[in-house]
Amino acid sequence: NSKAHQESLLRLLQSFWNSKANDIPELRSVFVNVIKCLGELTPKNVFETLAEKEKPKDWHGSSGVLNNSKLKHGELLDLFGLSMKRLVWEADYVKSQLPSAESDNTATSEQLQPNSI
Repeated sequence: NSKAHQESLLRLLQSFWNSKANDIPELRSVFVNVIKCLGELTPKNVFETLAEKEKPKDWHGSSGVLNNSKLKHGELLDLFGLSMKRLVWEADYVKSQLPSAESDNTATSEQLQPNSI
């Protein structure tokens, strides 16, 4: 059953993200493979989160725009192929067009629920 398979993958993705397993290099390939299996069915907030940029320690800007900043999850993004990176770039672009009040850069457990897609 593809619906049950998809829900299982979403629960695994949620568990991975909530446990901060993305900080463990040995587990990153699991995360990448779950997203590859989900493909375009991956919740868009996951792609937005992958596109987050680190703020310099002395950054106090109000625009939210960081030039030449490093991606928070760049090591994870490097593990994806071009088609998945495109989804991340597109999600980042769409999110950058929203008013700042509507854009929240964190993927919460509620957003990663299997019924959130």
